[in-house]
Amino acid sequence: VLGIVGESGCGKSTTGHMISGLYKPTKGDILFRETNIALSWKKRDKETLKNIQLIFQNPGRSLNPSHTVERIIGRAMQKLANITDEKERRARIIDILRKVDLGKEYLEKKPRQLSGGEQQRVAIARALSISPSLIVCDEPTSALDVSVQASVLNLLNELQVDTHVAYLFISHDLNVINYLSDYIMVMYAGRIAEYGKRDEVMENLHH
Repeated sequence: VLGIVGESGCGKSTTGHMISGLYKPTKGDILFRETNIALSWKKRDKETLKNIQLIFQNPGRSLNPSHTVERIIGRAMQKLANITDEKERRARIIDILRKVDLGKEYLEKKPRQLSGGEQQRVAIARALSISPSLIVCDEPTSALDVSVQASVLNLLNELQVDTHVAYLFISHDLNVINYLSDYIMVMYAGRIAEYGKRDEVMENLHH
């Protein structure tokens, strides 16, 4: 887990969005498994799209309001993981919902019927459903109530241990970064001000 921390406007989310392919960098390369992915997601190959997933800050705006939970999660599985059999897909969706502490009764629900914490769990389930290598977490708890934040952070921590997926976790909250991260990158004014293992950065601040 690489935690990226810094004040508002320092470039954290821009960095995450470039890695995800939502923004194209003005110059330079982004290397992922020795392949340059400094291009729009529309031009990336299917394998790269599958391997880099994104969890947004506001779960309500990142879930299609007209789709059920089953369709939201299943669409990624069908398009990127080639799971075309409906029964197999549903079984996998139920399994991933259980992993994020939601039952199969959520399959037919739509985002407006869910709380903010439940919406974010669905977003996490969608990201994990196709077994990516990297998930960019762009302040995924900052729009949630404090009590819900803790449960979502604990869930992300448990899922990372269970699946071994890498997180690039973006936050302006040092406590959150300290809790989740193995490595920490501090950004300031669009540049990396500090980088190192969690304890090195947290116990010996230079910036």
